[in-house]
Amino acid sequence: MEGRSLDEQEKEINDILRKAFRSPPKTAHRKEALKRLIDLAHSPHSKLKIIVAQNFKIFIKEFPDLEDDAINAVYDLCEDQVTKVRICGYRAIADVSKEQPKWVKRNADVLVQLLQSDEPDEVSVVKRMLSEHLDMDPAVTLGVLCDQIVPPDEPLDEEEQAIRTRLRSLVLAFMTGEAKRAVERHTSTPGSAAEETLVSGLLRAVDKLAPTDIDIIVKDILLSLPSFKPSSPRGKQLLDAVLEKAKASLKADLLPSDAQSPLTDSRYYLELASYIAVQKRVAHPSHLLRFHFTSQLAAKATLLGLTEDARAFVISSVGDILDACEASPLEGASMPPQEDAALRRQTPDLCLVYLQVFSETQFTSEQRPWKACHIFLKICLRHHTEYKWALPPALQSSLQSIQKLLAAQDQDAKVDNEQDIQSVIRSLQPASRPPVPAPPPAAPATTNVPQGTSSSVNTSTSPGGTSPKAERRIMNVKRKHEDKPAGLPPRPTTSMPTNGAPPSTPSTSRTAQQRASTSQTRPLAGLAIAGAAARNGHVAIVQEDEPRAAKRAKKGGGIDDSPSLLSRMAAPSKGSPAGDRGAETGKRRVDSAPVSMTQPRQGKQDSGKNPVVGFSIKGAAKASGAGNGQSSPTPRTSLLARMQGDEQSGSGGRRKKRTKTS
Repeated sequence: MEGRSLDEQEKEINDILRKAFRSPPKTAHRKEALKRLIDLAHSPHSKLKIIVAQNFKIFIKEFPDLEDDAINAVYDLCEDQVTKVRICGYRAIADVSKEQPKWVKRNADVLVQLLQSDEPDEVSVVKRMLSEHLDMDPAVTLGVLCDQIVPPDEPLDEEEQAIRTRLRSLVLAFMTGEAKRAVERHTSTPGSAAEETLVSGLLRAVDKLAPTDIDIIVKDILLSLPSFKPSSPRGKQLLDAVLEKAKASLKADLLPSDAQSPLTDSRYYLELASYIAVQKRVAHPSHLLRFHFTSQLAAKATLLGLTEDARAFVISSVGDILDACEASPLEGASMPPQEDAALRRQTPDLCLVYLQVFSETQFTSEQRPWKACHIFLKICLRHHTEYKWALPPALQSSLQSIQKLLAAQDQDAKVDNEQDIQSVIRSLQPASRPPVPAPPPAAPATTNVPQGTSSSVNTSTSPGGTSPKAERRIMNVKRKHEDKPAGLPPRPTTSMPTNGAPPSTPSTSRTAQQRASTSQTRPLAGLAIAGAAARNGHVAIVQEDEPRAAKRAKKGGGIDDSPSLLSRMAAPSKGSPAGDRGAETGKRRVDSAPVSMTQPRQGKQDSGKNPVVGFSIKGAAKASGAGNGQSSPTPRTSLLARMQGDEQSGSGGRRKKRTKTS
């Protein structure tokens, strides 16, 4: 065969193919044709190789025992020295895959390797054949592509590593270029085999690749898929994969060191996570916010250990995340209620930390993240008003520092939202309360009482809620109770109710009522009631809010349950020693504070002291004035003086005088 010419060999193979086409499947003629094609694949004549590449697809499926030899012959054509033969071999691979789907994975892997060709025309054909394989079996072909992207677990030498890196870049370029629409079309159904294969394969690649390749995978492939819609489960899977890289990078960046950390490695992953959750919203930003809570970046000491540029970056990123969380309710994050509540409680505390770092760092005008500051302030205000978050004292210090920073801004570097920031700061600062004016002194509550009785009232109260005068009255009453003669029974008293309340009982204690009452004074009763009660030997106490025991008004301001003066004067007529002692006791009381009809009414100066509240006895004064019939004011003798005069004239006269008076 080798000695024959090209024309003879070409005529022979054409005759064999014609007989095979006319023969039924799986016959000897057809098997003979397949064997002849496998042999011609190694012919030195390119024309014969092209005939082989074009006819393999017809017979390869019928004879499984010759499949491996036929496939290897096709691969040999792809490595031929002639470009035209190689291109025919690329097409033959796709033809064989169409006839025998079980060869799709192997053929797709060969085509991926052929992407390394240096001939642009050949690369274009290879990409078309790969796209056809995507249409034949999307899941299998995407799996082959992902296998070439994900680094292998076993270590590679430098040469293999370089080949693998170059091939990965070629595959990524193919998937984001010529095959982009095909990839999106075949993965448009979430949960399909093709979508699951691509997403799971690329997420494994994110965990192992460098930032350059990860950027292409995330932004140009995954986020363009329909399954990565806002707040989707796929988006959370992607965010978690990126945050795992960020967590590992932060451990390396935040190692103890004397120098401040610029976040060299972790900064990229934090930016990518923000791109996923904040800009594209394919994952809820609360998941990213929770990562900041659990990372070291939430600690003030860690933030102060960063460079100014890295500090500004972290503050700006957190501000954008919080702003996105405010725009997207936490209910859309599908978080457990416990995590949701914990996140709400911790948010204002995190804002306080970043506000402190913001106010304490010497940023340049371009670096200082005023937008993030505004966001932190608004969130603090909202949690204070809606969730009753108590404003910590440290916040007030930060607010004052921020106001100073605003005032120190240059005219060329004025903050755009300065007015809004100032407004929020004013809302967070405690309002200055004006001093409460002292209440004006109450007018003295006086009534028409007989001349010589003081009724001025002092509204000032003691620290315990009782006026000083009331305290003195209480003490006076207690003293008079101690001085009360033991032999006299309590005199029954009645009160004249004005509000329909039942009359007070004699056992009611004035001291107990004084303690229970407030510092407000009670007005005295009218003249008519007071006069009638005085003539009957009783004192009428006007009842207001609660029943009060009727007490007899005394010169010293106290009220006692002891018998009246007239009753004690009449007591010796019965020959009772107790009556004499009572009269002497009454005498001593009168001597201590005599009551005179000519005594003027106490002024304001005396009202602040120990005022005299009581009634003068007018009957004896009238009797004395009526005897001479003079109208001009003459000195009137008091009852006490007359009583003393009678005592000097004799005991008989005194008894007579007392009988007349009674």
